[in-house]
Amino acid sequence: QTQRAETAGQAFFNALKAERDGKSAEDVAAAFAAVEKAGHGGYGKLVKLDEAAALAKRGERDQAVAAYDALAADASNDPAMRQAASIRAAYLLADTASSADLVSRLSALDTPENPWRLAVRELYALAAWREGKFDEANRLAQEIIADPAASEGLRQRAGIIAAVVQPKLPRTQ
Repeated sequence: QTQRAETAGQAFFNALKAERDGKSAEDVAAAFAAVEKAGHGGYGKLVKLDEAAALAKRGERDQAVAAYDALAADASNDPAMRQAASIRAAYLLADTASSADLVSRLSALDTPENPWRLAVRELYALAAWREGKFDEANRLAQEIIADPAASEGLRQRAGIIAAVVQPKLPRTQ
């Protein structure tokens, strides 16, 4: 078991290195196939996550969303991986999906105890802004900014959303 995990880990490292070093798509695919051949299930699941990211990086958005959706729907995957896949798919859809579609995809993650809740709110804010719901976009952005659990990067992005929608808000007397 340990030997198999070490072999798979080394194969995964080699595959990531090949990808980072700009090897051909065929070389990278072969390196990731070696990970799956090594037979340690956890690394194989990480390969699928990385393959979805590679599709997105190449501009193959629909295929990447489908790959992330498949990972999110697979009950054999760890819940954290399933949630990460759902969030990644939603970020790829952020510029086209309706608020209703994003809520349908993400409402299960929009709970106070879920670590993805702030990313979900960011996605909701982006959709609200795109749909001209400036009050809602601002409210969501302000919630993110005020949340002590928000990362600095997320807080900065929320600040940008708030700044963009501010001129569109009704003036208060």
